[in-house]
Amino acid sequence: MKSIQNVLLVLFSLSLAGGVVFAAAGPTRHALKTLDDIVAAPEGNLDLLEAVLLISRDAIEDLDGIKVSSGESRQQVERMVNQVSKSVAEAEEPFDKLRVLNRCLFEREKFQAGSSSIENSLPDELFIDRVIKNHKGTCLSLSLLYLSLGERLGLPLSAVSVPDHFFVRWDDGEVQINVETTQQGEFLPDEFYKLTHGQGRPDILPLKPLTKRQVAGIFLSNVANEYKQRGKYEESIVLYRKALALAPDNPTIMTNLGNAYERMGWIDEAIAQYERSLNIDPLLCETHYNLGLAHFLYTKRFDLALIHGRVAEKIGCPMHPAFKDFLEKNKQP
Repeated sequence: MKSIQNVLLVLFSLSLAGGVVFAAAGPTRHALKTLDDIVAAPEGNLDLLEAVLLISRDAIEDLDGIKVSSGESRQQVERMVNQVSKSVAEAEEPFDKLRVLNRCLFEREKFQAGSSSIENSLPDELFIDRVIKNHKGTCLSLSLLYLSLGERLGLPLSAVSVPDHFFVRWDDGEVQINVETTQQGEFLPDEFYKLTHGQGRPDILPLKPLTKRQVAGIFLSNVANEYKQRGKYEESIVLYRKALALAPDNPTIMTNLGNAYERMGWIDEAIAQYERSLNIDPLLCETHYNLGLAHFLYTKRFDLALIHGRVAEKIGCPMHPAFKDFLEKNKQP
């Protein structure tokens, strides 16, 4: 029988899923053949679609042993770009340009949100080749497709992340429009994301746009989550570190890396990552939970387990019954 420590560690330590106008990469764009090429590519020369295709291809071949050619996916994207380029150019207003993209992706091509979420993505709804083939994805993968079209059309689109969610934003310096790819491209106000994904946080707004390198890092971190779920902890650590090279200040990636360290039994390293994450985002729910759980299980610093557990509980983080019982028994009078 597994010890409660192992059960809690394997099943209940949490992983997290996550501007700059995505102008088309210039004529000197760097050829991408390896993950290291993505890490080395300057922002202005990084082709987002090529980056996520490469990441997806390598992961599918590594995890499933299936040889992947990204040529068909690339052709599908170029086909959609060609279909809408004239209509986008003729549309005068930002809303009208976005409606052209929405009609293409969600009405004609019938892309839709699948059954999985950004933090627990099914491979078929995460890896971009499969998303393009199956026409189903998560908020992250659908937004990546939307951004890739916008990049090739020269549209002022960027990406924004909030807790456990990801969406697209038009920002031309005068007009800001949020595009929700899991709702057929519906235009939603900032307040929607504060209410539905804010976790009661006062700092969820303003919503900061991401660079292409940061977006690639978030996608790579989510791919690393799939490695971790399959027990490939060392491989996931390599990917998380590369993801941090792309998005060095992303606290969710730090938390994911810490969780992988914890799975390897590297508790000091895990705690250091959790603390580093909280230095950037003091209200990250899953980080408080993982840090409290690590102290509860391993360091026996129950004072710290209580501090971080109570914060996670207050923010609304899901709790394993044993840890929740520990917090209940040690409630302050």
